[in-house]
Amino acid sequence: MSIHTPPKRGFTVVELLAAFMIVGVCITMFTMLVSTAADQRQTARMQRIAADQLQNTLEYLAVLDPEKMETGTQDFTPLQEIIARSLPGGKLQVECKPYQPESEKTVKT
Repeated sequence: MSIHTPPKRGFTVVELLAAFMIVGVCITMFTMLVSTAADQRQTARMQRIAADQLQNTLEYLAVLDPEKMETGTQDFTPLQEIIARSLPGGKLQVECKPYQPESEKTVKT
């Protein structure tokens, strides 16, 4: 007569540890991916805002009266703190040349 033992059900401790390790690695990788994407999105946003502010500065300079501007190279510090944070060490340099109205310009032939 043979004695049948019912098959054991469930997982071994090693199988459970392996599964938890795999899940842990997947969660860690997903968290790093989301964090990196958020950082890149924030960096792109800051650079876009800085570029917009610099464009505004250039437009401001374009409407200034050229007779009142000093000649030479002028440094313009960023107008907003956000530019300094997103473009560290960046500065806007404008080279101003003496103003010469159109009527006084000579044409070289």
